[in-house]
Amino acid sequence: MWLSLKLRDQAVYLTLLQGLMDQERFFNFFNPRGYDVGRHIQERGLDIPYRVECLRGRKKNRRVFNTWISHDALQAWKLYFERVRGWPKEGEPGAVASKNRPLSRSAILVNHLYTMRKLGYINGKGGDTGKRYGYGLHELRDLARSLLEKAKQEGFNTLSCTTPDSRILTTNGTKDFGQLSVGDYVYGHDARFHKIEKILFREYCGKLYVLTPWLINLPVKLTPEHPILVAVHTDTTAVRVVWKRLKDVSIKDKLAIRKGSFSHAKQIDPDYARFIGYYLAEGSTHGNKGITFSFSSKETEYINDVVTLGKRYLLIDPRSMKN
Repeated sequence: MWLSLKLRDQAVYLTLLQGLMDQERFFNFFNPRGYDVGRHIQERGLDIPYRVECLRGRKKNRRVFNTWISHDALQAWKLYFERVRGWPKEGEPGAVASKNRPLSRSAILVNHLYTMRKLGYINGKGGDTGKRYGYGLHELRDLARSLLEKAKQEGFNTLSCTTPDSRILTTNGTKDFGQLSVGDYVYGHDARFHKIEKILFREYCGKLYVLTPWLINLPVKLTPEHPILVAVHTDTTAVRVVWKRLKDVSIKDKLAIRKGSFSHAKQIDPDYARFIGYYLAEGSTHGNKGITFSFSSKETEYINDVVTLGKRYLLIDPRSMKN
């Protein structure tokens, strides 16, 4: 469908769908901010979403809310600005018609109906026949909302994020999220390593939760809606693994971490081999609660080395205690 549209109309469609906006909000709140959109693209790039602020509801719901557009819509605006319109100046709209006049509702409606007829989705002339066939702009927005709500019920969550300084287990030890790159392999909830295909960033203004699992002692900062896999005891003493939003997790819950292999590890480097050697020489298990290394209080060099290696190769922050 996008190949049949002008660059301007591609940007408009993607903005309406990604932002879940109707035409009224697009023309009243988004399009007048063409200069801000252009500056965001030039200064911050395409991978950081653009926040559309101060939208108001309709009818009885007049509360102010915000929405976002991300990479695909921003890329469409970038191409439109570079190849057709030119970069908007301060106070200018994003989408324009002839003689740089702001694009009107009637113009986008006419273009929409023309495109629907050209693609064979609707027939007939006169009036907004898109509504008759279910291809009106309003219906497309409602369809996008319905698909999003269905995805949320199936576990998809657009609000799940962590901070760049939180750590994750990779095939090369633990790393900060901010140090990850496309192509790295990270450990997943299914006990397998998964290749990173794309890294997304977004601004966030709100509450953050700090999750610190017992014994691992490695705090992770997450948004309240982030899903957490926990083990729940049922009435029959059986254990059931379920997903919970972080804000619904209590200190009585147990994190569910599946056992797996490190099949993606490329090779054992000397530091990792030394860490294994420490365990073979001075290590022991502490029931099912962790592992312990025992050193003399004078062997501070070895103690510090184990702590450093434990942080690098395991998803833990080791504690040093004196007996």
